[in-house]
Amino acid sequence: REFGNPFVVAHALARGPHFLSHVGALSFHDLLLQPSNVVHVSVPKQRPPLEIGPTTFAFVPIPRAGFWGFENSWVTATDAVPVSDVQRTLVDACWRPDLCGGITQVATAFWQARRKLDPKRLVAYVRKFGKKVVAKRVGFLAEALGVAATLAPSLLKYLGGTRPYSLIDPTLPPDGRFNSRWGLRLNVTAEEIVAATK
Repeated sequence: REFGNPFVVAHALARGPHFLSHVGALSFHDLLLQPSNVVHVSVPKQRPPLEIGPTTFAFVPIPRAGFWGFENSWVTATDAVPVSDVQRTLVDACWRPDLCGGITQVATAFWQARRKLDPKRLVAYVRKFGKKVVAKRVGFLAEALGVAATLAPSLLKYLGGTRPYSLIDPTLPPDGRFNSRWGLRLNVTAEEIVAATK
């Protein structure tokens, strides 16, 4: 049975303020190597997921102040829906790797996005998002993958001096060596991250 374009369906289901985000936005921007049957929608209030046909529509609650960094984008010839832009999509993915298949999938998306990225906008978004762990993960990925040379210095300046350690991948056990430059515990190594993008 044909259920229509999943982005259009997500838009209809969401009602009220919303935008496609996380895996939904990664898919829209062609940043996934494997197709996903999950579409995430950021909304102001918690809602249970809905399964329609082969697709799971998962609603991610965010504060109303978090409604920025998205734009109406054409998903069919006649339908435009709000979708996070590339920079906001990567910020969200670095905040919630658990929703995006883990940090290696986020790294793959980062690599796929390298020619679409606006580094200055990405730094501005990281600062506006206001979570230091996002700056750590974005900076580490940019450096490990050799993407956008201006990102790392700008984010290190934003992070300032000493910082508590965070996991590079919160979906995995807390082991691996400590990286003092980014304040990260590398339970996925830089080599594994680079290999995932090949």
